[in-house]
Amino acid sequence: MIAALTVLVACAVALPHVLTLDRAVPALAIALWGSAVVLRALAVAFLTMWLALYVPHTAGFDILTRWDVVIPLSATGLDVDGHRIGDMTTSLPTFLVGITAVLMVGNVVRAAGGVQRELDREMLGSGPHGSVVIRGCDVLVAAAGLTRPRVVVSAGALAALDDEELAASLAHERGHIVRRHRFLLAVCEVARGIGRPLPGTRRAAAELRFHVERDADQWAVGHGHDACALASAICKAAMSRLGAGRADVAPLAALTGGGISERVGQLLDGTAAASSSRPGSRPLRATAAVAITLTLCLTALVPAAAVTGAQRLDAAAAVHHRD
Repeated sequence: MIAALTVLVACAVALPHVLTLDRAVPALAIALWGSAVVLRALAVAFLTMWLALYVPHTAGFDILTRWDVVIPLSATGLDVDGHRIGDMTTSLPTFLVGITAVLMVGNVVRAAGGVQRELDREMLGSGPHGSVVIRGCDVLVAAAGLTRPRVVVSAGALAALDDEELAASLAHERGHIVRRHRFLLAVCEVARGIGRPLPGTRRAAAELRFHVERDADQWAVGHGHDACALASAICKAAMSRLGAGRADVAPLAALTGGGISERVGQLLDGTAAASSSRPGSRPLRATAAVAITLTLCLTALVPAAAVTGAQRLDAAAAVHHRD
């Protein structure tokens, strides 16, 4: 059972790297790449828990740690128990994963607070279509905030973009808010930090952001905005160091979030408009559904595995104490 589950997880993690998803329906690509990022983090978490729970009970571990050394220290001796050293060694990766998860959550929360404070400081007033205007000569159009998301536009963007470009870019950012991309990006930012030891995690996170931007492009085009105008706005925003520099912050989804040249090409050749009207192939939809289901099931198992791990460690500590 465990071997089959391991193979299934490995396939779900590797599959997006094999498939050609650049022009797939964005929602399906997001499901596959998002699952791949989260499954990487879950794989690291379960691997470290396996090291802490099961390795100490194997015969090989018992043989390797069956030693007891007394280190002379002044008039007394310092007793070093091999079993205790071994338990500490196998438990260390789990501790590091937990610390990493806490730090990554803290980074996302701190970034969200920083974005909110900066908006409050730089805000000039209300803008078109319910947006908020901020200071700055750079072309910046973004969806900012985690709990209270707002579409923000810089004064420079108002001056540089024509009416159609501005309307399309604002619709793009509203698409981020309506589609709740901020929560997806925040979760995957935490998962990226935990799954960093596994190869391909950085690329999976970058691909996820690219398809999130494609999804917002599709939302804008699907709501009647001109694809060429949106492409032009993306190109103008790409010239801005401000927009490019902040695109990787989880609580801030800027117009230049990722894959600019590919997105512009899809907008100009009509791929974005076409993908907004098709549901995607049946095999791809089934694969995405399996990946999401597997991710949710494994996520639900983490608390139970953690409780089991704590109980096993307490039992092992009691045995060592009696010995």
